[in-house]
Amino acid sequence: MGCHRNGTCYNCANTYVYGLNCNIQCSSLCQYGTCDRWSGECPLNCSSRCELCDSSTGNCTKCRQNNNYGNACQYYCNTGCFDQNCNHTTEECLLCIVGHWGPFCNYSCSSGCSSRGCHQESGKCIECKSLTLYGDLCEKSCNNNCKDLQCNRNGNCTSGCVTNQYGSNCQLKCSETCKATTIGSWCDDLGRCLEGCVQGYTGENCKTGTCLQDFKVFLRWSIVVIKAVTKFNELVWTHFSLRLYTHKVFAFCHLFD
Repeated sequence: MGCHRNGTCYNCANTYVYGLNCNIQCSSLCQYGTCDRWSGECPLNCSSRCELCDSSTGNCTKCRQNNNYGNACQYYCNTGCFDQNCNHTTEECLLCIVGHWGPFCNYSCSSGCSSRGCHQESGKCIECKSLTLYGDLCEKSCNNNCKDLQCNRNGNCTSGCVTNQYGSNCQLKCSETCKATTIGSWCDDLGRCLEGCVQGYTGENCKTGTCLQDFKVFLRWSIVVIKAVTKFNELVWTHFSLRLYTHKVFAFCHLFD
């Protein structure tokens, strides 16, 4: 490149040095390590927190530290970010520390979540801290009719039901017309009576009235209707007639029951 008679350089051999004799190294903070030939100033005056910056705007394209973001890498990432690392332009965390969720990891997981925390995108618990809780946020308690109060994430009982309850979450009760058992529930997990039905009922769940039971219901309502129509408190003649008729129907029903 040559030099003047006094020994100063006309120009420097490369852009990484500056000064009269081109013997001073440019600052490591300058983009690509280049600087002004005479002053040593970085061409775009990039922030000292930038590792790289845009040649047309001077905005940082990469921060020196992963916990910084912004055009000049002047802001710190949210403390909920894992290792406090985030995208230097959007501020979004790459990962959340356990117990936090959201783009910026600024939301806390539900108190019902286990120590494994929750999903970063939705906040749904990875698992519940207790087998007695269920729901996306583990905020609901299992049905009291679940044995040991335990259920899965959908609320379905996992250990069966307490005595005389059935159904996926044990919300249904065995029919009162099931014949009582000496041990355990009167019905199975589908509501079917285990020991048959009490007198006057039939069917798997003993909810179908037999001939005699249907007549008893009819008789009971007949008396109510007759009393309402005649407006007498004591209808001796009506009761006598119905009782006589009852004996005949009882004998008839036994032919079918």
